[in-house]
Amino acid sequence: MAQLENRGNGNWRVTISAGYDEQGRQIRIRRTIKVDPAKTEGAQIREVERQAAKLQADHDRQLLTASASVSIAALSEEFLSMLKGRGKVAQSTLRQYRDLHEHWICPRLGKIAVQQLTPRDINAFYSKLEKTHKKGSDSLISSTFRRKIHQQLHQLCAYAVRSGYISVNPVDRVEAPGNDTGEARFLEADEIFKLLGILEALPIKWRSLFTLALFTGLRPGEIAGLNWGDIVDGVLTVSAGSFQPKGGKPQRTSKPKTKGSIRSLVLPLEALDLLEQHKADQEAFKKAFGGGFPEPDAVFTDDEGYRISTNTVSKKWLKLLRAHDMPSVPLYGLRHTAASLLIAEGMNARDVATQLGHSTPTLTLNTYSHSFRSANQRAADAAAAAIKKIREENA
Repeated sequence: MAQLENRGNGNWRVTISAGYDEQGRQIRIRRTIKVDPAKTEGAQIREVERQAAKLQADHDRQLLTASASVSIAALSEEFLSMLKGRGKVAQSTLRQYRDLHEHWICPRLGKIAVQQLTPRDINAFYSKLEKTHKKGSDSLISSTFRRKIHQQLHQLCAYAVRSGYISVNPVDRVEAPGNDTGEARFLEADEIFKLLGILEALPIKWRSLFTLALFTGLRPGEIAGLNWGDIVDGVLTVSAGSFQPKGGKPQRTSKPKTKGSIRSLVLPLEALDLLEQHKADQEAFKKAFGGGFPEPDAVFTDDEGYRISTNTVSKKWLKLLRAHDMPSVPLYGLRHTAASLLIAEGMNARDVATQLGHSTPTLTLNTYSHSFRSANQRAADAAAAAIKKIREENA
């Protein structure tokens, strides 16, 4: 039976038996459990006994380690190393995770042992985040960004549960920050028409790149990661992405962002024709380049022959919009624009999800709810108009 010790202010030390060592000495596992100090002692005891029973059950199922103290910082490094070793997370995603850990989670919670981390600690952390400004800016970090930190902290503590360091994820007891991301920003029909005219005056590399994004809805990283071998008989197969290591050149990944991102897309003739023109232009550039071309199979490269960077493409895109007095829609907005066009033409959520490489149609519905509502409203209006016409003709 677990031993309970009230250490005051809602802190209880729990000791459970973990068997005996080779010398016959009893092995004990101790954990400090934090409960609401405002509750009566009897209520505190019942809560501690419940958690102590779970600790004992986890130990009996070999899910609990005897480690008494593992800091959030040490746990973070272990967690990130595990993700890297498994190789199931895209390198660009892993880099984002590491940034959240190194710049946000560990500086504020890193010294706390995961066994001692409480919902109160986490709420205090979130309260400070609400008052934190963006680096070099007067504006506060968004609740959407705070939610990303919350999700990563939850994953970290879930890993601690799976690893036997703790039996309960403390983040489960904390309310997640809200998500203030607005609806997906995309170009309207008149803006698309204007854009097509603007693209005609661009060098073939940029015209083919932006046209490809508009016609297919490919992610910027998927476009940067394209090889000529991915395009066969007018069909483009997405089987990789791209990432840029800190201080290094962009690289093609071994796989795309998610399993659902692997897909084959039939290219519209206009986009295919532009790509063929770009390839011919690129071949001429290679000959003039002389020597070894750094990325001979990459579809889009920079002036030095290296795979193009998504940052370079994004800057080019925004500069183009500003030069022609177009709305400041981010590069990813071309993907949203492509999706809105498909929805406007009556394509259902499952088919749009397949085109975009979404893991589930639910993600597509949530991301483009406004576009689907508009399409559904047009369908409802069309049905109503048809019924009205029947009534008038048969009155």
